[in-house]
Amino acid sequence: MTLRTLFTGISIATLLGVTMPLVTSAEPQASYGLDDHDKVVRKMTSPKSLYMLKCSGCHRVDGKGAPEAGIPPFPGFIAPLARNPDGRVYIAHVPGIVGSRLSNEQLADVLNYVIDEWAGEDASDTPRFTVEELAELRETPVTNIVEYRRDVVNQLIESGDPVADYPWP
Repeated sequence: MTLRTLFTGISIATLLGVTMPLVTSAEPQASYGLDDHDKVVRKMTSPKSLYMLKCSGCHRVDGKGAPEAGIPPFPGFIAPLARNPDGRVYIAHVPGIVGSRLSNEQLADVLNYVIDEWAGEDASDTPRFTVEELAELRETPVTNIVEYRRDVVNQLIESGDPVADYPWP
C-alpha cells in the first residue's frame, strides 16, 4: 500500500466517522406550517411590518415595484387606482393580496399604509379602505385579473389619470 492510498483511506474514514453520526442521528427538523405562519402574522401589528412581510417582496421596500415584471410602482399611481371603484376591486384581487392570508382588518391597515406612504399630495383625496368594504370587494368575482386590470387602466386613461407601465398583453 502506498502512502497516498493510506492517507486517502484515512481521510475518507475520518470524514465518514465525523459526518455519518450527524446524518443518521439527526433529529427531524420541524416544518414551518400554515399554523405557524398564522401565528407570526397575528403577532405583527404595524401596517408597515405587514407590508414588509406580505408586499415588499414584489413591490419592494420603497414601493417602486418591478414594472418590467408586471409589478407596478405605487408612487404616482396608487391614488388614482384607489379612487376608482373598479380600481379598488382590482386592488382587492391582486394575486399577492388573494394569497396573503391577511384578515380584512390587516389588509385595510396595509392598503391604507400604502396610500399614506405613496399617494403623495393625493393621499388626502383618496378614500381609505375599511374592513366592511374589503369584505365586499373580496367577494366580488374577478375571473381574469389581467383583463380586469386592462379595463381599469382604460378607465383611468379616459379620465386623464396616470397609469403604470404594464408589460403583459
